[in-house]
Amino acid sequence: MRMTPCDPYMAGFSTNGSLGWASGLALDHPRSVRRLRSLLIVALFVLAETSLGFGTWHVLLAMGRGSVVAMRNIRQVALSRSIKDAMP
Repeated sequence: MRMTPCDPYMAGFSTNGSLGWASGLALDHPRSVRRLRSLLIVALFVLAETSLGFGTWHVLLAMGRGSVVAMRNIRQVALSRSIKDAMP
């Protein structure tokens, strides 16, 4: 069975190898780029949740594309909190 890049579960992979699966991610494939971007955003959401508490990533998720700006603001808040915590 040959998986094509159009297959939503196997985008960028094909079965040309001797074991049936040849590893390879087509980074120029738009779906693959979107998946990598989504994974990066999820990682940032988890980081925001662990550093600032529960609920932060829900707000970022609701913001959608504005999440990049929100992440910058969160970093600034985290930095100011760490500075305040360092002061006696």
